Amino acid sequence: LGDSGATELARVLGKNANLRSLILGGNGIGPEGAKALGAALRVNLGLQELHLHNNALGYEGLENLARELAQPVKEGSSVPGNKSLRVLVLRKNGIGPHCGNCALCRDSPEFPAALLELTSLVTIDLNGNDIGLLPLGFVQLPKLVALDVRNNPLRNIPQEVFLTARKGHQSGWPGLKEYMLGLLEEEAAGGPGSPRDGSLAGGGRRGPTEVAPARRSGP
Repeated sequence: LGDSGATELARVLGKNANLRSLILGGNGIGPEGAKALGAALRVNLGLQELHLHNNALGYEGLENLARELAQPVKEGSSVPGNKSLRVLVLRKNGIGPHCGNCALCRDSPEFPAALLELTSLVTIDLNGNDIGLLPLGFVQLPKLVALDVRNNPLRNIPQEVFLTARKGHQSGWPGLKEYMLGLLEEEAAGGPGSPRDGSLAGGGRRGPTEVAPARRSGP
């Protein structure tokens, strides 16, 4: 399919309100194809699941996709973009840090921050990418109940917490969310356990890769 095929498909998607699930795994879709799909689905309010596993989105492709989805349906409107998408599968897409020196990623080189604007998402599958710093902003997505971050070289999540997260989806997300919420609270309080990496609350600004130790309940 590639980027050209995805762009052609996008022209049809913008007019199809009956489709509920779209599976495009293993189709060689890159940044341009992802941008076209995002623009089409901004006005397609019927699609609930988008499966893009085993493609070539990378940082740029995910940023393009999410940014297009989050844009207002009409230019100049205050009405947000797509609010129907519930499931987004991005497994094995080479998503990892960007250069940190371009307009695309200057404020968030570690992770495409636009994804955190898609507040309708219930399930996000990021398994098998190259994510080093997981943004704490995921905990602020109001409907999220499943986040799969297995098989990523996460540096800001301690091993014992990450082992729980490796269970994936519903079973792993509550424990991971609890830990991340704790980091946000410590960061807000400026306490000794607050993260020393200024990137963690949002999309990932540059900073040290030190991690806060896992908190233990009880005395």
